[in-house]
Amino acid sequence: MSNIETIIKNHNKKVINNNKANKDESCNCRKKESCPLEGGECRAENVIYQTTIETDNLTKIYIGLSANQLKKRISTHNTTIKSNPNDKNYLQYKQATELSKLTHKLKNENKKYKISWKILQREKKPKPGVMTCRLCLKEALLIINS
Repeated sequence: MSNIETIIKNHNKKVINNNKANKDESCNCRKKESCPLEGGECRAENVIYQTTIETDNLTKIYIGLSANQLKKRISTHNTTIKSNPNDKNYLQYKQATELSKLTHKLKNENKKYKISWKILQREKKPKPGVMTCRLCLKEALLIINS
């Protein structure tokens, strides 16, 4: 038979774990209105996302994937987009992705643009030992069909 101390410790662990599981972890932005994704899903993982860049006469779509938190991926994109010629890694950032190439081209032409983000598809976490990445295959299919 367990003693009282063991029973209380087990109960406390159970309560703490339930609270962690029930906690809403979809968005941890300090200002919810500044979350890059509508609905506050910036912490989603294993997703294919779409970025839409709009100017007065042009709409371009960029499709990418993020196995980790999407918020971190967006942050990396923002770093490459917001780089300027005075940055040490400017040339590297400017050519980092097709998205950064396009935004830098628009900046050079002095065009104003608006960027919006959304999740296109979600995928379950890949199982260890599986040789094909379903997330990568779905991304390629979406790019081909767009």
